[in-house]
Amino acid sequence: LTRTLLTRHPDLDYIIPLVDGMALNIVPALQQANKADQVSISTFNATPAVMQMVRDGSPVKADVGGGNIWESWAYVDQALRLMTGLEPVEEKIPLRMFDTGNIGQIDVNAPEGTWYDTDVAIEGFKKLWGLA
Repeated sequence: LTRTLLTRHPDLDYIIPLVDGMALNIVPALQQANKADQVSISTFNATPAVMQMVRDGSPVKADVGGGNIWESWAYVDQALRLMTGLEPVEEKIPLRMFDTGNIGQIDVNAPEGTWYDTDVAIEGFKKLWGLA
């Protein structure tokens, strides 16, 4: 599909796949078409393999992600609220954009929770639940 897209639109300079796992197939296609320096990719999910691509200077220039562990704690919080008869709350789980300008602020080989300061969120939930 990427090669077809490049053939139809030779002046294309950006591709935004729905999820970043798609970039794992798009980048080789860009390289084979000698378009890796022309076309940039921005996507969503912040999976480790694609985060390494951002770090390594591939066509993937930006990847937005959210803390999966943080999200899990928020889901449990909502479930506990509902099971105990409390009103649900609007959970505000932040997303973070990683790009070539800030990718050096994280260790892409470290657990993803470190990318989002998940430990602080977990401590907040424990305190809220009376466990800390």
